[in-house]
Amino acid sequence: MTSCEQLISELQRHQSPRILAVLVRVFGAHNLDLAEDVLQEAFCKALISWQTSGVPSNPQAWLMQTAKHKALDCIRHTRTQRKYAQDITHFLESEWTATNTMELEFTEQRIKDDQLRMLFMCCHPHIAAENRLPFMLKHLCGLSVQAIAKALFIQQTTVKKRLLRTRQKLKEYQFVIPSEDELPRALDHVHTALYLLFNAGFHSTKRQTSVDLMLCKEAMGLTDLLIDESQIPNQDTFALLALMYFHSARAKSKLDDSGLPIPIDLQDRSIWDKDYIHRGTALLDLANKLTKLGTGRFYVEAQIAQIHCLAKTFATTPWHAIHSLYQQLFTITASPVTQLNLAVAKGYCGNIEEAIALVTFLKQDPVFKYSHLPLATLAHLQALKGNATQAWALAKQANLKGGEQHEQNLMMSQIQRLLAN
Repeated sequence: MTSCEQLISELQRHQSPRILAVLVRVFGAHNLDLAEDVLQEAFCKALISWQTSGVPSNPQAWLMQTAKHKALDCIRHTRTQRKYAQDITHFLESEWTATNTMELEFTEQRIKDDQLRMLFMCCHPHIAAENRLPFMLKHLCGLSVQAIAKALFIQQTTVKKRLLRTRQKLKEYQFVIPSEDELPRALDHVHTALYLLFNAGFHSTKRQTSVDLMLCKEAMGLTDLLIDESQIPNQDTFALLALMYFHSARAKSKLDDSGLPIPIDLQDRSIWDKDYIHRGTALLDLANKLTKLGTGRFYVEAQIAQIHCLAKTFATTPWHAIHSLYQQLFTITASPVTQLNLAVAKGYCGNIEEAIALVTFLKQDPVFKYSHLPLATLAHLQALKGNATQAWALAKQANLKGGEQHEQNLMMSQIQRLLAN
C-alpha cells in the first residue's frame, strides 16, 4: 500500500461516518445506498487526484468539499426521479437554494447534529438488537465488512445479511433526533448499544489489537457526543461514560504477556490509569447532580466499577457496598447474570451459604441452560468456603459444560489459590 493509499484508508475510517451522516441527512434514510455511493465516489476521486497531483494541504476539507459537489451533481441529475429528506426537499428544487442548503448542511455544527441523528437511527428500537452493532460499526465507526466480522467473531456473510436487513428496515423511518416523549426510550437503546460496542473491544480475550482499542475509543467518543448536546443526556449517559473510563483504567493490567486474562485480585493496581479513574469519578459526580434520570442501570454499574477502582487492594474491597449495589441493579434489570454477580458479592461478604443457595437456584434458569458459569461460580464459592472436594468436583462439571480453555485454566488457578489461603 502506497503512502497515499494508506492516508485515504485512514481518512475513510475517520471521516466517512461524518460525511455519510450529512449525506443521509440531505438524501434521507431511504436513500442510504445513494449516500454511500456519493461517499465512495468522493474517495475514489481523492485516490486518483492525490496520486497524480499530490495530497492537498487539508485532506479532510478537500474530501468534504468533494462530497458536497458530488452530492449537488447527484441532486441535479436525479431531483425529478428521487424524493429526498422530506423537510428540505423544496430547498433542493432550484440551483441557488440547493447550493446554499448544501453549504449550510456541511458546517461543523450541522455535521455534529447529523452524527447524533445517525446514532439514534442505528439504534432505532425497531431494529433487532443483533443488527444494531454491525450497523454502528459500519456507519458510525467506518469499519469494513471484513473488520466487523473480525471484531464480532462472525462470518462476513452474516455481517452482510444483517446490514442488508437493517438498511431495508431503515427505509421506513425518518432521519431525526427523537422527540422529547420518545427520547428516554430511544436513549436507553443507544446506551445499551454503546456499551455493547465498548465491550466488544474491552472484553475481547482472544487478542488485544488496535481494533479492540479502537472500538473502546469509538464507544467513548460517541457517548461524549451525546453528552455535548445539553438537551439529550441523562444521568445514565454520564454514568455510562464514567463506567467506560473506570474499565479502561484497568486495561493495561487485565491481560498477561500471552494475552490471557488476569483476575482482578491479581492485577497490578499500580499501573491502573489514575487519570482515567479521576475522569470517571468526575463524570459520576456530575451524574449524581442530574435530575434527569435514566433507567439507573449504568449509574449503578458505574458505582460498582468505581468502588473496585478506588480499593487499594482486593482484600480491602468494600464488598458490603458492592452487594448493596448489585441488589439495586437486580431490581432494575431483573437479570440472572446480575444475580450471579450478586451471589459472588454475597460470598465475599461472608454469607457463603446464602450465596451457594442462590447460585444453585440460578442453575435452573433457562438463561444458563447451556452455560458453565453457575457451576464455575459454585466451584469458586466452595473454594472460598474451604471445601476442596466440592470445589474440584464442581470445577470438573463446569469444564464439561463448556467455556474456553483459558476460562477453564483461570477457574482452576483461582480455586487452587483460594484453597491455599
